[in-house]
Amino acid sequence: GQGKGGGGMGGKDRPSPYSGGGMMGKGGMMGGGMMGKGGMMGGKGGMMMGMMGGQQCTISDLFKGLIRHKVLPGGTWANDERTACISGLPSDTTEGDILKIFAPFGAILPGGVRVTLNDDGTAKGNAMVNFMHLESTQAAIETLNNCMMPDGRFLRVKQWWDNGKGKGGGGKGAKG
Repeated sequence: GQGKGGGGMGGKDRPSPYSGGGMMGKGGMMGGGMMGKGGMMGGKGGMMMGMMGGQQCTISDLFKGLIRHKVLPGGTWANDERTACISGLPSDTTEGDILKIFAPFGAILPGGVRVTLNDDGTAKGNAMVNFMHLESTQAAIETLNNCMMPDGRFLRVKQWWDNGKGKGGGGKGAKG
């Protein structure tokens, strides 16, 4: 099927980022309700229903398809001068928590938040955020570096190459 939604993503028909056919239609993911005939929720050949033979997809499937077909703005993350390295975080920190704290500073690249975890699933105390714009990284660092937490410890936020290992050094970046 072919979607008939309007507005949104540039007014072009695009093939579905998922196997099973279907078109995103004019307006892409944001256009016209549920994207018209054969759209997101899937009339005949729609993206979700066509993808897995009628089975519901996972959010991970959706995200990977959008990344693979370069549908999301900003492309994918890269560890560079726009990456903020955070340390001193509490052990119950999640990627959602980091997103809530850092998103107000600016756009974060798709897959651009990572919290390093111990084997037991608790946070090691480190995270990385891959911002779309350098100004966002700088604002986050200016605001949050050396911020005292309620337990008296200090949060550390540094630029990627300013993490003690030289330009381009450092730990694992955010996973896409």
